[in-house]
Amino acid sequence: MVQIDEVDCATCPDFTCRLGFRDLGPDNCPMKGDFPTPQELFGDREDLLATARSAAIIEGKGYRKWTRSREIIELAQRLGVSKVGLAACKTMKLEMGIYAGWLEDSGFEVVRGRDSVTDGQCGPREQATFLNSAETGLNVVMGMCVGHDSLFMHTSRALVTPLVSQDSFLRHNPVAALHTSRTYFDGPLHHAHKQAYASPVVEPGTLQEAAKDPFGPAADRLEQLADQVVQDGDGRWCRVEELLEFAGRAGAQTLGLIFCSGFREEAKVLNRLLGINGFKVHSIQCKAGAVPKEEMGMLDSQKVRPGNKEMMCNPLAQAVVLNRIGPDLNILLGQCAGHDAGSIATTEAFAVSLAVKDRVLAHNTVVELYRGALLDRASA
Repeated sequence: MVQIDEVDCATCPDFTCRLGFRDLGPDNCPMKGDFPTPQELFGDREDLLATARSAAIIEGKGYRKWTRSREIIELAQRLGVSKVGLAACKTMKLEMGIYAGWLEDSGFEVVRGRDSVTDGQCGPREQATFLNSAETGLNVVMGMCVGHDSLFMHTSRALVTPLVSQDSFLRHNPVAALHTSRTYFDGPLHHAHKQAYASPVVEPGTLQEAAKDPFGPAADRLEQLADQVVQDGDGRWCRVEELLEFAGRAGAQTLGLIFCSGFREEAKVLNRLLGINGFKVHSIQCKAGAVPKEEMGMLDSQKVRPGNKEMMCNPLAQAVVLNRIGPDLNILLGQCAGHDAGSIATTEAFAVSLAVKDRVLAHNTVVELYRGALLDRASA
């Protein structure tokens, strides 16, 4: 593999990797040169390979038909998981309870991470430790603050996939801020948070130290910082704004952006916003390092469009490329359920889930949970 010092998939003009063309991208395309094969990337991690393959099969079978909550249930079933962990912010108990009921109706044993903390705490590391001790097979993040989700995902032993990215201002639909970044959120996203980058409040290297020791003093400071960002926002900041504040105050200078090719327009917007706010961004999309789905053991009938050439997403490649570059903090944007788990398990830096993909609900994953609550109330 050629040495890549920076990668910028968000501004790529053609995304030729979606069709498997390795040599037609720009000079800094990670596909150029001797890119590791999926076999080299996955190595002996059969769990990650099975997860990536299952995510691709679910994509083909449920494309624009299944909501995110359904996809996660399908993923757990395909992986043979019997015990699912739920981790949530203190404000998400209603949503967690609804989804726990759906999981139990589907035959899973559900372990609630919030059972390990008091009502006034978020306790992301405590929740992860509790779920680790319960030996859950898959953990689902159901709305955690920016930074708290990083600590949880980095501490969890089981694979992690987000269902809800908490956004109190936009009712947990954070991608809406990207869609209106030139109108309603022009001021907040372009101007209001530049001071965060210029005024870090923790010592240099805190993010790196915390990633190496998620129970050490550096991680303690980051958890406190995440709490402070939420308090200062006081429900007036959307999740993108909270990300800008957390990354800036934590002293991050370089950010990794891991995104789905279906989110390439949103990735362009986010890439621009992060740059305007003082960050250097390295962005990589899901088809980097991709190979034909047949080479990964998939049938033609399992594709989104049978009869056509389709490349399988390579979430490990996204993480590995960024590991070699070394950003201070990674951002997850719209990966498939299961593909995000591979990136989370492989990335060396902390990762923040900014927005969760839902092709049915325009990425507003929580809508289905609220609808379920209304139906339960109506039938009571």
